[in-house]
Amino acid sequence: MAIEQTFTGNTEFGLWLRHQPEFIERKLYITNIDWFVLDNETEKWLLLEEKRYGWYVKPYQHHALSIINKACAKDKNYRGLHFINFENTNRADGRTQLNNKDISIADLKKFLLFDESIIKKYYDETDIIFEKLTPKIVDNVPKLKI
Repeated sequence: MAIEQTFTGNTEFGLWLRHQPEFIERKLYITNIDWFVLDNETEKWLLLEEKRYGWYVKPYQHHALSIINKACAKDKNYRGLHFINFENTNRADGRTQLNNKDISIADLKKFLLFDESIIKKYYDETDIIFEKLTPKIVDNVPKLKI
């Protein structure tokens, strides 16, 4: 059975990619990474996947991101693949979680500035890529079909 991926809020190229019959028939999983954060002074870097409305990545995206995370882990400056999840659309209209833990704006800024103590505080030892397939933000957050 072919898998057609739907997503709103994409670029024209993204829409084209996700609706090509050849790609659907081949069951290609086409996804993107939301944020690449690089400290030019230290060359530390991380990847950040953003979700809104309490959504978490779907299993096919987990698989793709786990492949990327494993390959990137070989770089000593890599600080991981992390998930930021907004209860609604941003910090102003609901809770924010980083790797399934509530985070303050002050900690989020420190995290993005590569404060090692903050990265460790929000790093999930169980490997969020493989273990965290279930939403944790709020049980009754309405889910949008994407």
